[in-house]
Amino acid sequence: MVARLVDPRFAARDEVVLERATPELAPAHVEAQTRFVRYENEHVELGVESASAGWLVLTDTFYPGWRADVDGAPAEIVAADGFARAVHLEPRRHRVRFRFVSRSLRFGLALSAVGVFVLVAIRCWRRLSSGRRASTRRT
Repeated sequence: MVARLVDPRFAARDEVVLERATPELAPAHVEAQTRFVRYENEHVELGVESASAGWLVLTDTFYPGWRADVDGAPAEIVAADGFARAVHLEPRRHRVRFRFVSRSLRFGLALSAVGVFVLVAIRCWRRLSSGRRASTRRT
């Protein structure tokens, strides 16, 4: 992949090098209109209209936490040009959404919730235990 990317004949604006093998598309210059509907750190939404099939390449960093959907249906994101995100599109108008879902954040939140639950359980157990000890001393 690196050899192809550094080849002086590689036209980065018109070609894409994908991380894995995909169905071959007819080599052609694809005319498409793309507009950003929303662009935030963890959410990108685009409107795309194309007369032929091709790859939408978003030159943000590819990272495993990104998810995509095309017209509301889940879509596979493929690493493109070694660093970017690409989604395959069929010819027509599409709404493409990318959103970042951090697994480490979810894991951290779940771990924190378990920790809070354990602390509350220990506190309740201590209260119940001290209440029992106090009632047995009085008799």
